[in-house]
Amino acid sequence: MRLRIYTISGGLVLDRRFDAGGPGGSVGNNEFNWDGKNGDGVDVASGGYVLRVEAQGSGTTQHVMRRKVGVVW
Repeated sequence: MRLRIYTISGGLVLDRRFDAGGPGGSVGNNEFNWDGKNGDGVDVASGGYVLRVEAQGSGTTQHVMRRKVGVVW
């Protein structure tokens, strides 16, 4: 599974990959708590962000989900 967070203008903030079967990459429900930091460990600004989750299904099926998230400090 791959989780990416973008700014509203499309800049990449965070890119995380989770191995199949491991924490965050298991079949069923998974949970990821974002600490509000970018890939360099720096706090992001308050505002809106776009979350994109990509998961490989059986065979060649790929599932993609997009959601809006907000950060308030």
